[in-house]
Amino acid sequence: MTTDIDQRVTTHLAIVTRSQPGRLTDQERLVDVGLDSLSLLELLVRIERDFGLTIADRAVLEANLVTVADLVHFVDDQLVGTQPMISSSDSREE
Repeated sequence: MTTDIDQRVTTHLAIVTRSQPGRLTDQERLVDVGLDSLSLLELLVRIERDFGLTIADRAVLEANLVTVADLVHFVDDQLVGTQPMISSSDSREE
């Protein structure tokens, strides 16, 4: 099943690499669709703007992004990291 995150990330990837979103598969290698270091930066800026994220360069380097699926999971993980966490003490009214 394709998620909203998957579709949005794939669309950005297709725009940056001048590919067709419907032709990109989860297991396709990013280098095989034409993503290089410069286009990766362009892609990350697009993703940051679309999702309201700030992605640290170090996080990208440590993520070892190889496939389209890796990229989608990375963005999903970044989004989870931006959600405010509610501790048990915050959830109780005293």
